[in-house]
Amino acid sequence: MRAAPSEKLVRLFSLARQLSHKRSPIEKFRIFGGAGSSLSSENLEDEMQKELSGIGEVDVGLPRSLPRHCAGYFHVHGGTATAYNCAVFTLPPHYALPFHDHEGMTVLLKVLRGKCRITSLDWTDESSRRLRSGSARVAADRIVGQQDGVQMVRPDLGNIHQITATGDGECAFLDVLVPAYRKESDCHYFECDSTEFPPESKVGLRQIAFPPNLDFESF
Repeated sequence: MRAAPSEKLVRLFSLARQLSHKRSPIEKFRIFGGAGSSLSSENLEDEMQKELSGIGEVDVGLPRSLPRHCAGYFHVHGGTATAYNCAVFTLPPHYALPFHDHEGMTVLLKVLRGKCRITSLDWTDESSRRLRSGSARVAADRIVGQQDGVQMVRPDLGNIHQITATGDGECAFLDVLVPAYRKESDCHYFECDSTEFPPESKVGLRQIAFPPNLDFESF
């Protein structure tokens, strides 16, 4: 059984709850009686980034030994709620989480161990967005480690992304989703027609079913 969340995580979860309620009038009324946070969504995202930047392996209870034959994950204690979801994902060297989205969500990612390559895309036109197939623009393509701070994708910026562990060893990262998934279909997977991602270049995306070789081990 994992330890209770640290004070840093408690503050992070509070901010995540406020951000979720800010974007959901029904949730805001249910929890706050119509009041809610005085901070804007953008300010809440900034505050979450600051709080998450100080969170490390000890705060989330990351074990020394990680799965090496497949991707792994575990939910952080207290990190599962209707307003947000907080989990740690681990990837063996060279393992890639294929292009996928978190439609309507803000996602914050903090690398805890190792390094990964994050490639983020945006749809170039409304037709492609609606059909989930067509032209996309490269928003970012970078190698990220512990020293590179918190990475964030917004509902309308870099929401389609691929995460690949580099060959330097296992990679572990903390993922915070706001709001939490309502159902599995909230996440869509894509096939890309390119393996090169120069800044601002265009690539083709096609929605696919859940990848059969995408294997996670809960631990």
